[in-house]
Amino acid sequence: MRAMDDRLTLVASDCFVDLVGLANIADDMDLKSDETRFLCNIGLNPGNLRNYLLIWCKRNLYNMRGKEYTPHNIGFYIAPLFNAVCRIGDMKDK
Repeated sequence: MRAMDDRLTLVASDCFVDLVGLANIADDMDLKSDETRFLCNIGLNPGNLRNYLLIWCKRNLYNMRGKEYTPHNIGFYIAPLFNAVCRIGDMKDK
């Protein structure tokens, strides 16, 4: 997306960095890689959260109340819910 931004002179990729962090953690990417860890840290920074569903999860999920977004919390409390909806949820749930 950054390459597309450069070519089209946009800044749209910055709006999705929180989803990049979530996706890397949900896919069990190796966080020992500097690039992956950097993207996760930037994406999970509270100032970069723009996705309303992620903000809602932090406020309303019982296991996430009062907790910060960390790779552990995302991997155990949020990613499994997204995975379940994608696998067994009907179109209304999605």
